[in-house]
Amino acid sequence: MTVLEHLKIFSKLKGIKGKVEEIIDQTIIFLSLEKFRNVKSQFLSGGNKRKLQLAIAILGNPRVIILDEPSSGMDPET
Repeated sequence: MTVLEHLKIFSKLKGIKGKVEEIIDQTIIFLSLEKFRNVKSQFLSGGNKRKLQLAIAILGNPRVIILDEPSSGMDPET
């Protein structure tokens, strides 16, 4: 599945309604995943896989997120 497909599925699982496409686009831009929007996750680098995992975690603006070294392997700018 692509980055976009992952985010669409998880937004449905999390019960996000309304402007789903807009929320997904904002999340992709926030984590600098624009170039990888239509890339299958198996072809992402380790850092971009972590970005995708973080994108899934922050979808829907949850109250609490517990992450274990989420920036490990990501570029410093992210």
